[in-house]
Amino acid sequence: MYTRLQKTPVFINFMFVAASLLSLFTYNTSLAEPLSKESISLLERMGREYLANRDRIRTWQGKIEFSRKLGKVGAEPLEEVEKAKIRFIYDGEKHHWLTVREQTWVTEQDKELLLQSSMLTDDAYYVYDSYSPERFPRKFLPILRILTSAEGGELSKSKWPGDFRPLDMSTAGGDVSGLMLGYAKLLKEGKDLGKCRTLSRTNNLVKVRIELTDLVSEYVFDLDNASSLVEFNSSGPDPSLVWKCKMQKIASVFIPETLTFDEVRGTERVVQEMKWFDQVVNEPVSKDEFTIAKLGVHKGDRVHDYRTGAEYELTDTKLPPRSTPSIARELRQTAQRPSHLPHYLFLVGLFLLAAVVSLIIYRRRRSAQGRG
Repeated sequence: MYTRLQKTPVFINFMFVAASLLSLFTYNTSLAEPLSKESISLLERMGREYLANRDRIRTWQGKIEFSRKLGKVGAEPLEEVEKAKIRFIYDGEKHHWLTVREQTWVTEQDKELLLQSSMLTDDAYYVYDSYSPERFPRKFLPILRILTSAEGGELSKSKWPGDFRPLDMSTAGGDVSGLMLGYAKLLKEGKDLGKCRTLSRTNNLVKVRIELTDLVSEYVFDLDNASSLVEFNSSGPDPSLVWKCKMQKIASVFIPETLTFDEVRGTERVVQEMKWFDQVVNEPVSKDEFTIAKLGVHKGDRVHDYRTGAEYELTDTKLPPRSTPSIARELRQTAQRPSHLPHYLFLVGLFLLAAVVSLIIYRRRRSAQGRG
């Protein structure tokens, strides 16, 4: 004997499924709540994991494909104005770095700039700029500037294009870990941070939102990737920024795979994209990497040593002569001066064919006249 169960109406089943999904979504997604004592543990976790991941990077080498686009807000597509390849070496144990940024394509307006590089060692800070001799007279040809290490450390904070530092580029700027740990410390001390600072979590992603007058900043951390910062949004009257980074894991360290930087200033918009490849983490770095030859200098380049005020030209016979074109220059010349050889060969062939046909017709006419 058994009891027959009544068939559940379809709409009740649907409501049950919908309620289950809603409860699951509510569990995985929390509403933004003001930072409070309940936020302390998560803030500390993000700050410490983020900092620990960076500290695990003892050495770091790699390359980057870089592009920059400009245009008016709302205009699509944007105009691509620069492409470059960046090679970098970072030695965190010795606090040395070397970056070489070589442009493979630039606009006509900026075509004179081919290469920028910088290097920090115990002895000095080196900055090298290479320009096209077609655009500038001799006295403005490539120059190597040498400053003290301390001065270089300060100047490098300006982050000009030739002074690329991977650790700084893999964050949206500022001390992100220090900001999170600082909030946790204030909350522990019983400070009320108000309603302008909120936290929300969706699965492994945690968003910290800060509203100060007319400026809004949002930090998004990925708990599955050592609390790496994967997105940063800043909006206000001017400028606004959307920064996104996709991470990858190499040698137990999370480092960038792709990075985009989308900024709006007034009516102008600039988008920078980076694709990181050939990355090596925590492998020994040869001391030969940190020499001026690695900067891309050539024999005869001018030097201005700001430590002593001396100016001279490089005479090292081991350096390549200035007549040796760089990779970027070769690529640029190839792009600007396409080969017309196929067209010439076609015209020459056409001329020869016409000459042969004319010769055949001429001989036939002579032969016919002879028979007549």
